Parts: sequence; C-alpha cells; structure tokens
Amino acid sequence: MTLIEKYSISYYPRASKTVHFELVIDDENIPLHLSLRPKENVIAINNRVAGEWSREIRLAYPLQEVLAPIPLMIDVRADHAIIRINCMGLILPLHKDHARGPRAWSPRSHMAWSTVPSDTPLHSAKSEAEPEKAKAFIDLHGRTIWLPTDAVAMSKQTQTLLQAASRSGPNCALLHFLGSRSFPGDLQVLDLHRDGGFSALLHAALNPRARVVHLEEEAQDPDFLNELAAQNGLDNLVTLSFSPEALETWLKALDGASDLLLQGEEVLARLGTRLSALPAAQRARVHLYSDEPEVVPGNTVFDLCGSGATNIRLRAGKWEMQHCVTPGARPPGLDVVVAAYNVKDYVVDCVSSLLCAGRDDIHVIVVNDGSTDGTDRIVTETFADDPRVTLSSKPNGGCASARNYGRLLSERAHVTFVDADDLVSPGFFADLYDLALYTGAEVVQGSFDFYDVTRPEPFYPSYEDALFAARPRTGFAGKDVFELATAEIIKGQPTIWRKVYRRDFLDARKIWFPENVRAYDDYIFHILSLTATPSIWMMPEQKYHYRQHPAQDIKAGDERHFYMLHMFQTLLARSVDEGWHNFLPYAESIMDSINWSAGKLRPDLVDSFLTSAARFCVSVQKVYGPDMMSPRLIAVVRHPDFPFHFRRESEALKHLMSGPHWAYFSGPIGHPDSLRMRQTLLQSQ
Repeated sequence: MTLIEKYSISYYPRASKTVHFELVIDDENIPLHLSLRPKENVIAINNRVAGEWSREIRLAYPLQEVLAPIPLMIDVRADHAIIRINCMGLILPLHKDHARGPRAWSPRSHMAWSTVPSDTPLHSAKSEAEPEKAKAFIDLHGRTIWLPTDAVAMSKQTQTLLQAASRSGPNCALLHFLGSRSFPGDLQVLDLHRDGGFSALLHAALNPRARVVHLEEEAQDPDFLNELAAQNGLDNLVTLSFSPEALETWLKALDGASDLLLQGEEVLARLGTRLSALPAAQRARVHLYSDEPEVVPGNTVFDLCGSGATNIRLRAGKWEMQHCVTPGARPPGLDVVVAAYNVKDYVVDCVSSLLCAGRDDIHVIVVNDGSTDGTDRIVTETFADDPRVTLSSKPNGGCASARNYGRLLSERAHVTFVDADDLVSPGFFADLYDLALYTGAEVVQGSFDFYDVTRPEPFYPSYEDALFAARPRTGFAGKDVFELATAEIIKGQPTIWRKVYRRDFLDARKIWFPENVRAYDDYIFHILSLTATPSIWMMPEQKYHYRQHPAQDIKAGDERHFYMLHMFQTLLARSVDEGWHNFLPYAESIMDSINWSAGKLRPDLVDSFLTSAARFCVSVQKVYGPDMMSPRLIAVVRHPDFPFHFRRESEALKHLMSGPHWAYFSGPIGHPDSLRMRQTLLQSQ
C-alpha cells in the first residue's frame, strides 16, 4: 500500500501532561487521534467522522515507568495507519471518507501535536462505534504475533500481555540472554514469568525447535495463550494452569536427554526443592534466567542448577549474576590458597576460620612449603575428615612459589591467597565470593584489622576504618558494600590476602607472584592486579585479621628489604611494556615504600639501600621525565641522607641519554643476592 506520510517521534512522558497527536483533514474529519496519558498509563486511539467521535481503544502502557524517550512510529497509508510503540502495534483502518489517496488530502492535511494540562476536559465519545476493526499485534523482533480479532476490546489478559510487550524492545534483558548464549535446538523451556505469556511467546517465536511450557499462575484463562499460539502457528508453545501437581507431573516427564531452561520470576524460590530432587545428570543441564526477591548464595544456585550449568542470569534488585560456561572454563567455586611454612602454632586456627558453615563451594588448599616443624602433619590430622581441605607439600621455595603452586592446583573459577598465621571473620570468603558472582568484578575485597594477642584488646582497626567511614554504601545480602576506584587504593598497604580474584582475569593479565624474590612478593601482585581493573567492590563489615607477631618478615630489618627495589624495577619495566599512561600513582607508592623500609633496616644496610633507591628514582626520571620525581616526592623519604644520595646519582648519570631502556637497567645493588655477593667480596679482601 502506498505510503503517504511517515512520522517518527520520540516522546518523553511527563506526569502532569497529556499529549495529543492528530492527523487532520478538516474540522469534521480526523482520521487518527492519538492520546498519551501518563497519569492513567494509557494510550487511547480513536477518530472523528462527520463530526462524531468514535469510541476509544485504550492500550495499557506504563508511561510513568519509562525513563527514556518512547519511540513512536506512525505510517499513514491510503486506507489505514500503522502505529508502533516499541514492539507493540495497532493497524487502524481509516474511514472510507478519508481514503482518498495521496492527492486527495486537502491543504489542511497535517500532523498536529498539542500538549495540555492533564485536567483539561477531553472530547467526549458520544458514539459507540469503534474505529473500523482495528487489529493489534506484537512484533517479536521480526516475528509478528497477531492478537485475536477481539483483542482491541482490551481484556485484562490482553492488557497484561501488551504491558509486557511495551517494556520490551532493543534492551529486552531476556532477548539479550537468549541471543548471547549458546543453547541446543531441542531445548525444553519452563516459563514462569508473570507477564501474560509474553516471554513464552518471545522464546517460542525466536526458537521454533524449543518446547516451551508456560505456567499461568494468575486467575487467567490458559486457553487464551493456547489459541493465540495456534492462530500464529506456534505449535511449540503450550500454556498450563499452575498447580503443584501439574508442576510435579511436568518435571517427572522431562526428557532427560534435553537441556532445560527455567525462565521467570522467583524460579529458585518457587522450584528450589523440586529442582534438588532431579537427578544430578539432569540438573547439570539446567539453564536459569530468573528475577529473585533477594540475593541467592552461590552454592545454592549451583547446587540446584548443577555445577556444570552452562547459562545463568539471576537478578536480585540491582545485583545480577551472569554465569556462562565456555569451552575450557573452570567450574564455579572459590579456592583459598594458604602458603604454609613452619606455622604449626597458627595454621589450624587459620584454616578453621576460612571454612564457611554450609558452604561446600569454598575450598582451602594448604601448600606446605617444605616445613620442618610438623605443619603438614597437624593439617592432615586436624582436617582429615573435611573434603573441603586439601594439603599439598613441596620443597621450600618461598611464599611466592607456594602461592603460585597452589594457584596451579586450583581448578575453580575464583581464587584467593591467605597467610597461614592470619584469621578471618565468620563467612568472610563466602560473602566475598557471592559479591564477586553478582558484580562480575575482577577483584572484590573485605576490610582488615590487626590482631595481636599481647594487647589487652587484641583486635584493633587499620587506617581504612577512618578512610572509608563516610563512603556511601548500598546493601548486599544483609551487608553494606561500596565500589572503589583502584586509583584510590593503589598507594595503600599491599593486601592481596583479603581479596577474591577471578582466575580468568589473573591468567589473561599474566599476573603471578615473582618467585625470584623471597619477601614482599605481594607488592607487585597488588599493584598489577589493581592496575588491570578500574574499580573493585568492598565489603567493610567482613574483616581479615592480620596477625602481628615477632617472626613476621615485615618486621625483619635484613637484606630482604632489597627485594622491594627489585620489584620496583619490574614494575617500571611492566609500565613501559604495557604503555601505562600515568606513572605518578606508582611513583608515590614506591616512595612510601622506600621511606618505610629505610626506617626498618639494620643500620649497616641503610646506606646501600638508599644508594640503590636513589639510582632507581633517577631511572624513573630517565623514563618519564624530570618532573616525575619532583621535590615533593623526594621529600616523602624522610631519612636525612636520601636527598644527598639522589643528587649524587643524578649528577653521575646526567650525561647518559634518557629513554625507555632505563626501565630494564637495574643498579649495582638491586637484589639481595647481589648485595650478599658484594658483602662477601668486601669481607674477603
């Protein structure tokens, strides 16, 4: 049919305004009158013939709920108009007196918008005549579903269906889920949406090989959807009245050889116990798309759906879990890697605190790094009956080696690292793991405090309690959380032990602990992991208890501090390799660490350390320019001799060309092994 006029309009609902759209021939003849009424959440359509208004067709549409402009398209043809709003539409025949062809429209033919206050009286429909046999339809992204011919009478069931259609469109979450995941063609679908059957229609239309069953819980007639499916050739869709008996019968009749998609609202809340009764092989082939009233713990989701569940999208308020198994992907769960060397006095308390009651998805891998005090025996005897704890022994190689080894043993999608002399608050890693699942974040973390049994009050807060006290928070599973830009914390104390990491993130970014260092290996891991992600989520209520005792590496003032300089050089080289755009936050972190080490070292090591640190600072200038090491940064190191060492090294190297090659050139004493060798040579002379 020849197109006469086409209108594409974006309408932004205003609660206090009603908007009219009219196609006008003359005062007595208006082929189309469209009224959008936000206060009523109604779109009304009628026309005027020979001065008499027809009865309105009223479409329910959630105008007040829409935050973005509504796309409204009107095609005017010779004898009808097509009105589209998102994926719902109406074909409205034009009265025969109006069907005159393109040249028959009078000069007054035009589109007219008018906006009036909502309390302005509207025209009264004195006639009971409807616009001649309007036909409503839903466009399911390429597949047109015609509503029954009496649908324009707008029964409650039709209204529910059209309201759901009005919320659909390019941003339809179910459409994104179905289009972005891989499903077998002969999929079985159980639809529990309370949307009048719209989601069931959508799936049946887009995947004709799927067998879709819609359970209608409301007091509506399931025959309405069955007739609608039959009229539109959707022979793969069946609607049943919901009842526990009908559900049990359907679940028992499932084809165990086919995958099952459960889609709808509160699927786990309504089907949980019934799902758990399915054979494990069947549950492993369950896919889930659900809106739940509250956050469902990860172990509950994967226990009910099976740990091999391929596709899961679960939303609880603002939180949304997205899980998709790709070839070679690791199964869900969290492995806590504990590097243990001669910690027999602490390791049992540590591991016991890591295990979370009722959570078999949190496992602990204790890596015995060549202990000589019986650490391995104590772990074996204490946790022999708990399958969640695994002990693996290796020759001593240092903490970095033990952490990497444990990570290689891990098979799960999330991993974390804990020091064997520390503790965590109850449920610490279960809550963080759930937060990781529902945010999809590469890194999430809890808070930390200090634990010292020699103090009257053994637990005392870290600097973070005051730092984040005023931070706005949001609720997650009964606890407060907030999001942090990593630039805010990259300077803070390296704390790899209170974080949960996505394993695929660490692997893709090639972030490992450097095994050629035997202390402070967490520094480079901390910096690189925060650099590789813009933000992390934090749950401050959950505390990691950082034990303070005399045997800690951090309290030793020996040559191991020189490992820090070696990691600074590695960090500088990584920044050049990856093209980091701003090295200043790292320079600030480095200067804080130099200042800290200078105050901890034995007196006989301080001069060598300051010399090497000054040489490194000059290297940073040679790579990033003289402004990078400003007087403000040099002053961060409060040792009185450091400015002298920095000036001396700057003068000695000023004739050498600057450039990125300095990132790969270390000073003469950049590693503890080099220092020890030099000290041995000096002593032998």
